Amino acid sequence: MKKFFPLLFILALIPALFTSCDDDGYYYNDYDSYLPGQWQLISADGIRVTGYNVNYLDFYSNGAGTYYYYQNTIPYKMALRWSVDLYAGGSVLYITYADGSQVSMDYWYNSNYTRLYTSWYEGAYRHEYVYQLIDDFSWGAPAKAPATQGAADIFTTRPGGALKPAQ
Repeated sequence: MKKFFPLLFILALIPALFTSCDDDGYYYNDYDSYLPGQWQLISADGIRVTGYNVNYLDFYSNGAGTYYYYQNTIPYKMALRWSVDLYAGGSVLYITYADGSQVSMDYWYNSNYTRLYTSWYEGAYRHEYVYQLIDDFSWGAPAKAPATQGAADIFTTRPGGALKPAQ
């Protein structure tokens, strides 16, 4: 009888050894395999985005990335870190930019993962931005840069990795 109880105890523990510790969809600081890539802003709050209002998010699979944008027709870029929380039918994207600013937003995709929809509240107003997955984008000199200057002459890097015009 003494040998039977240890064997019974071990048999009782076996199901616990094969039970998953997964929380059925609750993942924290996980990386979404569909997010890495280059995304171009095509719509902001229902308005089509064109020209110097376009920006790009380039997400790398290691949780790093780059944000490309124009300010007063001058192109800039800034490093970023990203992570996601996937939970019970929804997703939250967290982005921390090199300048220290942070943003969190709900996000989702269209059926073939070529559109990224983001939504967040600022005060009582709900913002929704739509990004298009693109194969490649060109980033460089402003449209009216002098023909004698190359991209290396037009930009210098400032702290935080953002580009600024050369003096």
